[in-house]
Amino acid sequence: MVSRAERRRAAKLAKKTSVNDDPVSLKAAVHAHYKSGDLTGAKKLMTRLLRHTPQDPAALSFAGMLASETGDLYGAIEYYSTAHALKPSDELNGVIIETLQAAMHAAMTPATSTDVIELAERLLVRMPQSLEAVSLQSIALTHCGRTDEAEALLGMQTLVEIRDLDPPEGWQSMEAFNKELAEAISSDSSMAVPDKDHPTYHNRHLKITAPFDIAQPGPIDALTSLIEASVNDYRASRSTLDHPFLTRWPASSALEAWGTLLEGEGTVDSHIHLEGYLGMVYYPELPPEVAQGQGWLELGRPPDDFPLRVDAITQLIEPGPGRLVMFPGYLFHRTTPFNSQHRRISVAYDVVVR
Repeated sequence: MVSRAERRRAAKLAKKTSVNDDPVSLKAAVHAHYKSGDLTGAKKLMTRLLRHTPQDPAALSFAGMLASETGDLYGAIEYYSTAHALKPSDELNGVIIETLQAAMHAAMTPATSTDVIELAERLLVRMPQSLEAVSLQSIALTHCGRTDEAEALLGMQTLVEIRDLDPPEGWQSMEAFNKELAEAISSDSSMAVPDKDHPTYHNRHLKITAPFDIAQPGPIDALTSLIEASVNDYRASRSTLDHPFLTRWPASSALEAWGTLLEGEGTVDSHIHLEGYLGMVYYPELPPEVAQGQGWLELGRPPDDFPLRVDAITQLIEPGPGRLVMFPGYLFHRTTPFNSQHRRISVAYDVVVR
């Protein structure tokens, strides 16, 4: 943090009416204007400095920071990328990724959504498992009327799988297994409605557990074994498909899981799990109203604040006791509203990159 005294000294230096047109003087003046809070003046002087030192990674990185702090995210990306090409570093690569992510979100407007398509491609070069990039890119393609490309990217016809599982070893029926699993989830001491400012909060009806110890003996461990086998089958059955989601599959991954409970009524808003490369949901207990079309799983519909002038590409899936749904983590998903006197319990699993 710049102290008040340093800011005063920098402002005094920045008020000089002329700056010698040499790299040393220009660099000092750029820093003086920046420290004084005059970002516009610093940017102008930085342009002059880069005429003398167009291949100085430090100057280019500073130019990127100035561009970012003044809202010029596209300029920042170019400066940072040039600096990284001259002197690669993991830290600078991380800054480029963060700037690309910010630029994608800033461009998700009706007027600029076409930019998201290119920004996402650039992000995926640096971060091949970025679910955020694919998700926003598919929305932008849909919004621009390029639905065939969006459908191919989403891969709903080939990458979404619905499985009705058989009971694990030690249980004679799925009914007995689901009953024990549902009780283990609903009685979990961490089950609670998240705080309203927490990313997992949806509404006052949705309770969520802390992440499970998936190796704990009992129904959770048994379900995890079924999930592991299902993930292996999922990949093996698609080994000949040429889709980026499959070819970019993380070399190292792990499973994470948690339970959810909706009681009486409610919904789960459209969302994605940015860390979950493959998303899964298993249903041990459902209200009878599911048979009437309530409380279903919908894939593909983005949140209402994303621009779409055409219908979203979606898939509506009926849950069932003992049913597992598997889908790419970049697919927005939600639970449609329901109203019942009975509980709706599910277990969410993610394949996370390690």
